Amino acid sequence: MKKRFILLLLHASIVFFLIFIYCLLIKNNLVFEWIIYSLTIVGLILCIIFRKDLKKAAKETSSDRYISLISLEIALIVFVQTSIQFEKNNEQFKKNRIASDSLFRTQLKHAEILNQLQIKNSMDLNDSLTNELKKIQDINKIQSLSAENQLKATQKQLELSEQSLNDFIYDTRAELAFGKTNIVNIDTLNSNEVELSISTKVQNTGKRTATEVEFRQIIILCNGKNMGVQLINDLEFVTANTSKNIFFKTTIPQKECEDFYHWFQIRYFDERLEKYTDRSYYYHYFKNTLGFDFYYAKDEQKSILRKIVDEELSKEGLSLTIN
Repeated sequence: MKKRFILLLLHASIVFFLIFIYCLLIKNNLVFEWIIYSLTIVGLILCIIFRKDLKKAAKETSSDRYISLISLEIALIVFVQTSIQFEKNNEQFKKNRIASDSLFRTQLKHAEILNQLQIKNSMDLNDSLTNELKKIQDINKIQSLSAENQLKATQKQLELSEQSLNDFIYDTRAELAFGKTNIVNIDTLNSNEVELSISTKVQNTGKRTATEVEFRQIIILCNGKNMGVQLINDLEFVTANTSKNIFFKTTIPQKECEDFYHWFQIRYFDERLEKYTDRSYYYHYFKNTLGFDFYYAKDEQKSILRKIVDEELSKEGLSLTIN
């Protein structure tokens, strides 16, 4: 019985020593380590107490048996360590998986929050841009309306300016007006004919020079005959606020010299208006209570006289009357 105990103690001492070395190297569970440490110390104490019997048992036991025992113990320790490491790895894998899942959920949650935040910021930015764009459109609309009103005002002002300019040009136009027409001299040529010298005063009452001035005169007898056309075109212009006396000489029968008609026409050009002015005047020379003088012809007489004048102008290849 004692021999078996000694062998058990010997083997246990070897085992506990190996486990002791393992615990020192691995440092696994603290309670387990202290149990091993205690058993190892107890075993050493017992080995010291039974050292003689242990030496004897060791000598009687072959070295191969010790080697096998140590190998078995080492293999057992390796298996235990492998199992422990596997459990640790499995536990760590679970922890890592849980941590990874948690990290993934956290990242997913953060991503969703970030995405929602980005969407909200984008919507807020779009709303802000839309509002700013609307403000810009309103400002552009107001500016466009203001510019349109300003353009209308400018156009109106331009029209008024043009109208004022046209009015000014028209108001400062050349204006040739007739003054008094007189017979300044009557010469008796013979018992049948006399020579009349007629003077007509023409004055430019306008503010510009009349150019391309022409005067035409015809004496028409009461019997409908005319005494020819006199064309005076030696006056190239008549300046403003000046007057001219136009003289006309013609020979008529003596018996007609106290009752006849006188047609007088004036044509001139205004450069600023770019317009010709053509006026005809119809006079009737006859005796009244105050004596002989020129008077405006009546309307019915004027129609007859104008027809005779146009026939004569047509023969001469000249422009016809317009009034």
